[in-house]
Amino acid sequence: MSRRVTCLVALFTLAMLALALALRLNRPLHREEVRPRGLGFRIDVNTADPATLSLLPGIGPKLGQAMVEHRSSIGPFTKPEDLDIVPRIGPLTVHSIRPFIRFK
Repeated sequence: MSRRVTCLVALFTLAMLALALALRLNRPLHREEVRPRGLGFRIDVNTADPATLSLLPGIGPKLGQAMVEHRSSIGPFTKPEDLDIVPRIGPLTVHSIRPFIRFK
C-alpha cells in the first residue's frame, strides 16, 4: 500500500507542476519581459508605431504616441538628440534609449 501512496503523491506532484507551467505560459507578457536587451535589436524611430516605441526603456504608450505625432508633424528624426525636442523626453531618456534605436 505504501508504494501506491508514493505513486499517487508523485502523480499529484507532476500534475501540480504541469498546471503551474501551463498557467505561467498562458499569462500575458509584461513590458519588462519583451524589452530589447542589447542583442542587436534596434527600433527604427522613424518607422515604428507607438506600441513598438513603448518597448524602449522609459517610453510608454503615451510617449510613443507623442513621438509618432512629432515625427508626423515635424519630419523624421536624424539623430538621438532630435528626440529631446519631443515633449516629456529629456536627455536622460535619450541616453537610456540610445543603444536600442536606429534611424533610416
